[in-house]
Amino acid sequence: MIGLLTDASPRVRMAAAEALGRTRDHRAIGPLLALQTDDSRVAAAALDAIGMIGGDRSISALIRVVNESRDLTISEHAIIALGKIGDERALDPLIVRLHDRSDFFYARKLAARALYAIYSRGSLSERGVEKVMNHWHAWYLF
Repeated sequence: MIGLLTDASPRVRMAAAEALGRTRDHRAIGPLLALQTDDSRVAAAALDAIGMIGGDRSISALIRVVNESRDLTISEHAIIALGKIGDERALDPLIVRLHDRSDFFYARKLAARALYAIYSRGSLSERGVEKVMNHWHAWYLF
């Protein structure tokens, strides 16, 4: 399946990325990360797959994308994936995106939703809960 990520057809690469996400095989993360510079639909499918795989390497990769990418489609999928994974390490980068007034409003709204998704899982530390509530409420009250 990993070999299909380099197929000439974007549709095949997208389908391969989606299938690899469903396998939750951590060995696919590296090849999926290589698709970030591909067609935006392929890159988005790769980020969705990385989010489905989860784990430390996925979280680190998605945080890096959230911190560095200014492509709305790419950012959107990385933000959503972090919200689905629900790891506390995603709080700070999501809070930065939440308050970045130079960012697209839609990306900021997705960051608020991702923060709420992480909060609603009920697995945050007391400090994490306080951090989410302070920033999430402040964003909606601005």
